[in-house]
Amino acid sequence: MMVDTHSHIQVTEFDSDRDTVLERSRLADVRVLMAVGIDVETSRAAVELAEKEDGIFASVGVQPNGLLDAPSDWVDQIRSMMKHPRVKAIGETGMDLYRNRTEPEMQREAFVKHLELAREAGLPAIMHSRAAGKEVLDVIEKFSGGEQFRGVMHCFTEKEPIMRRAVKLGLHVSFAGPLTYPISRKSREVVKRVPDSRVLVETDSPYLGAEPVKHRRNEPAYLRYVMTKVAEMRRISPRDASRITTVNADNLFGLGIADRTPKTVYGIRSALYLNITNRCTGNCTFCPRVSAMEAGDDDTRWYVKGHNLKIDREPTAEELITDMGEISPYREVVFCGLGEPTMRLEVLLEVAKRVRAQGQRVRLDTNGHGNLYHGRSIVPDLREVLDAVSISLNTADPDQYAKLCRPEAGASAYEGVLSFIRECKENIPEVTVTAVEMPEISVPEVKKLAHSLGVKYHGRKHDEVG
Repeated sequence: MMVDTHSHIQVTEFDSDRDTVLERSRLADVRVLMAVGIDVETSRAAVELAEKEDGIFASVGVQPNGLLDAPSDWVDQIRSMMKHPRVKAIGETGMDLYRNRTEPEMQREAFVKHLELAREAGLPAIMHSRAAGKEVLDVIEKFSGGEQFRGVMHCFTEKEPIMRRAVKLGLHVSFAGPLTYPISRKSREVVKRVPDSRVLVETDSPYLGAEPVKHRRNEPAYLRYVMTKVAEMRRISPRDASRITTVNADNLFGLGIADRTPKTVYGIRSALYLNITNRCTGNCTFCPRVSAMEAGDDDTRWYVKGHNLKIDREPTAEELITDMGEISPYREVVFCGLGEPTMRLEVLLEVAKRVRAQGQRVRLDTNGHGNLYHGRSIVPDLREVLDAVSISLNTADPDQYAKLCRPEAGASAYEGVLSFIRECKENIPEVTVTAVEMPEISVPEVKKLAHSLGVKYHGRKHDEVG
């Protein structure tokens, strides 16, 4: 399922064939639309359409270019509409210094009024920003006092520093048709770097059609072109991109549409992952499991590429095998999840043995504490069932390891991991040392250490899992 987080399906351009357009949308698997108002009239039309059409929700507001034509009581009218249960956002609002149809100060005043309405209603805001990224974020930062603010920068075409600042303020970042244009190289670089939890997609229909339909009237069914480009740039599958953006839209707008079932078996790209425990022998400062527990009730941090990995109980080997189903379409089966798989060694070995018997490649992602946890070498057991192992070392400095990874085994853990790596090198065909490439880590030193151990090195992006 895909969610078009910004369309104008309620405007007059669709009056003659709206039902047909919506049917094409459903056939293209675009099942949910946000109908976004740009003035009082289209806001009211969005609410009316959302009332009668399943899968359509409304946002109400006056776009900065329409402020001169807005009625004097537009704030009161928007306030009245925002109380409707199908209204899930305020906007579009923001600033436009490209068209410059309205004086900047008038735009700022109206923008703040929208932010006040959003805070009053407990709703996110949808921000229009054209040649005004810095100005829009200045207004939000001043309004929120620098605190997190719920909202989205729609049809994002700004540079990376603006994206980073928007994310830091709590905003989502949404991409539309322009992302697909050959001239949009900078936007394509930016879309690679938006955190998984903040990226959204939209059509802005009937405007801003994507390649190869940009000269036609745009419509929600064409969201697939944007989704495909997002997936391509982020090196994931379109299915992954759809799942991620659906969860994000649900988190932002409260639509009640996302699959939040805890996953013990889940696919990303061409690999099938097994999430067999949420327990771990480390408490890494950069781990989403740790940050989720420290954040209390923020379950969104348990999501990896749109999958909820917070399990309520640990699965048996038979349950995992049943849930895996047909594994031949996948390139490999990986024991990973948000926990340390070797803590459930018997289940890992049983499932891996059954997978390997089907001729499938098996890989383990581990923190390398398995020998320490079990009080013996588990490598001979792993040798029988693994084709590859990835070991999270993260640093070449033992003291830094203790601070970053906070292992339960204490000061002995780092040498224990190095010993585990050496033993795996002698027993398992493919061994890789990994590190989350944070600024405080000397990546060259970790690479050097990996090479001295005779194993491969793989860097992982900070704040990205999966």
